[in-house]
Amino acid sequence: MKVLKFGGTSVGSAGSFQSVVQIIKQAALSSRLVTVVSAMKGVTDELEQLAQLALNGNRAFINSGIDGLFHKHAAVVQKVVEEGSRDRAYAMLKATLDSLKHLLYGVEMVNDLSDKSLAKIVTTGELLTAKLLELALSGENAVVFIDSSKTIRTEKHFLGGEVVLTETEAAISTLVTKNFSIGVAPGFIASDNNGHITTLGRGGSDYTAALFAAGLGASVLEIWTDVSGIYSADPRLVSTAYPIKVLSFQEVMELSHFGAKVIYPPALYPSFKKGIEILVKNTFQPEATGSRIIHEKPAQKDAKYITGFSSINEITILTLSGSGMVGVIGLSARFFSALAKYQVNVILITQASSEHSICIAIKQSQANKAKEALLEEFKYERLMAMIDEPLIEHDFSIIAIVGEQMNKTKGISGKAFSELGSNGINIHAIAQGASELNISFAIKSSQTKKALNVLHDAFLLSGVKRLHLFIVGIGNIGKKLLELIATQRDYLRKEKHLELVVTGLSNSKKMILQEDLDVNGDWMSYLNEHGEQSDMNGFIHKMKAMDIDHSIFIDNTASEELPLLYPSIFEASIAVVTCNKIAASADYSFYRKLKDACLVNKTTFLYESNVGAGLPVIRTINHLVSSGDKIQRIEAILSGSLNYIMNAFHSGRSFRAAVEGAMAAGLTEPDPRVDLSGKDVARKILILARESGYKLEMEAIDCAVFLPDECMNAASVDQFLELLTKYEDHFQNLKQQALADDGLLRFVASFTPSYTKVGLETVKRSSPFYQVEGKDNIVSISSRWYKEQPLVIKGAGAGAEVTASGIFSDVLSLASK
Repeated sequence: MKVLKFGGTSVGSAGSFQSVVQIIKQAALSSRLVTVVSAMKGVTDELEQLAQLALNGNRAFINSGIDGLFHKHAAVVQKVVEEGSRDRAYAMLKATLDSLKHLLYGVEMVNDLSDKSLAKIVTTGELLTAKLLELALSGENAVVFIDSSKTIRTEKHFLGGEVVLTETEAAISTLVTKNFSIGVAPGFIASDNNGHITTLGRGGSDYTAALFAAGLGASVLEIWTDVSGIYSADPRLVSTAYPIKVLSFQEVMELSHFGAKVIYPPALYPSFKKGIEILVKNTFQPEATGSRIIHEKPAQKDAKYITGFSSINEITILTLSGSGMVGVIGLSARFFSALAKYQVNVILITQASSEHSICIAIKQSQANKAKEALLEEFKYERLMAMIDEPLIEHDFSIIAIVGEQMNKTKGISGKAFSELGSNGINIHAIAQGASELNISFAIKSSQTKKALNVLHDAFLLSGVKRLHLFIVGIGNIGKKLLELIATQRDYLRKEKHLELVVTGLSNSKKMILQEDLDVNGDWMSYLNEHGEQSDMNGFIHKMKAMDIDHSIFIDNTASEELPLLYPSIFEASIAVVTCNKIAASADYSFYRKLKDACLVNKTTFLYESNVGAGLPVIRTINHLVSSGDKIQRIEAILSGSLNYIMNAFHSGRSFRAAVEGAMAAGLTEPDPRVDLSGKDVARKILILARESGYKLEMEAIDCAVFLPDECMNAASVDQFLELLTKYEDHFQNLKQQALADDGLLRFVASFTPSYTKVGLETVKRSSPFYQVEGKDNIVSISSRWYKEQPLVIKGAGAGAEVTASGIFSDVLSLASK
């Protein structure tokens, strides 16, 4: 014997009703069945509205509503009931709805809507679908209608009556001997000992099905709905959520209690008691595996210790505090008894060890009742100023982390709260059982989606972690970065379980923010066509408003204004990755402000590409300093463009030709004087000095310019290039002096605690700087640990591709944070 339950969405239309009929016929080939059905989607709400209309005397609306219900169900008759049975089906619809109409008229006449009447009204939907399903299956052998109201007994409470289990199971068990292949029963409906219609309350159809399964000793209870099982998180909020193949009853109980809506918690108990397996399936994808709920999951070596996450919205946090609570015996008992008296359901509890306060989470709809209950209970203590007025805070959600294996794994809570904190999500209340089957906490409702995604990624439930990138500046460097993201996507997903999601793009003209931008196609055309006018303040405001987990702001510009907005980005716990040197080389006070903002907001500021493009220079210095080393000297060639120019000049080109070659290769700024002035190198050595732990300002750096003043003051780039020809003898003299000293010209930056300088120098053959070719950079670091033999880092230091690779590396490093 199997029991199949179909929810309201499964029978929500004539087409889906037809799918249900096919599923039942297929299942009946191998087993006897009892099928429990809910009302068609939306019908119970319509019936409740009709009841209120009747109470308000709106007869015309009642008639219109009854006609609407008739046509909705008649569409099912037309599609799924065989022609020979349609007259019976229409007659059944008319008789049932006429009875409902007379009941509503009665409510209108006496101007009273009792629970007894409401129970009869709202259960009409289940009766209609069950009787229609019986007729739709009438061509099958031995199909019978099972009247749940005559089988399931409740105490005398018309709405949500408590089931009398012994009587109900005894009545259901007699069905085993009945001669039928398929039994069809309405869910939700029951009756008391006087035969009056009652309901089983919210989720009652699940409960009906579980009671039938228990009473019949079914081999399995199948819950058919509109999703393919119980998901690791709400798929409407977490795009990477997936159906869980196997869960224990305890796990499902916890997930259901804290918001998972696939199955109703009380429905689990009868099946749990009898050891009946539950299978959750998708009516619209019957071939999908679904979720199995079993008594106890078998131990598996590779099993995930987190099963899933669920959430409840519209939560109020209520806190009772006061000095008069400390050490008072029985106060907690009074607190919870008062709430119980007012029928307030407590969802989460936390209490300070000092006993100075008790904090609970309740449904927002019960907040006023809860406050009233506590004001009444503790009115004496309040008059004596021993207890403060209850503090009510609205708009919270509760998130539950659930998993049977959590108690066997250390650090679950620590990891969860660390991840939430680093994404700017504040925890307002926490509850955790000793078994660690469930860790629950309250956060602001506005951050529910973000929190669920953070946790789902943190514990790799979907097997992949997602980083969301907001990229500003899509010139040469930005384009190369997007190429890297596109080409490495498959590798990162497969080998690193990481996905880089471009969520925002902006250049000087257009910007667009969208949860998943396609960078594999013609993204530039998409930006131009769908983007809005670029505005950096607006871009950052919208980025923060999206409040997406693991967000990274990438600044590929040379803007002097954009770094001023970094602090506001850090306040939203969004990391910043940049090749823009302005921020880290600005006034030391601003540099320190950025560092402190990162610490306070638990976020990250990465700018490795500021100095050596893709070379790990800043990272190396950070590691040395963090491990206790002391940097004593840095000497470096930090401009790939200047090194390229000097090498080209020494190879026999004129100085102008060397500069024009660097420009053509895309190694310089549009105006090469920016590079040749040495200011860019000065910024880089300043950054390295600061990363080494020294408080240094730009004004303290001796920057020796080797270009004639007339060249530097040229009115245009073209005029500047012409002047280079004029001063070729000047440059040749510099080169000849270097060669006479058996050396080469190199633009070198030097730092010690006592002085910092940048300028053109003659480098001897014995120096490691002599052999630096092309556009390479080289950094020599002398420290307490590397005193006799300096630490040397060497490699390509200029060009859009290597700079993009440095940014890309910084982004990837955030995956582990």
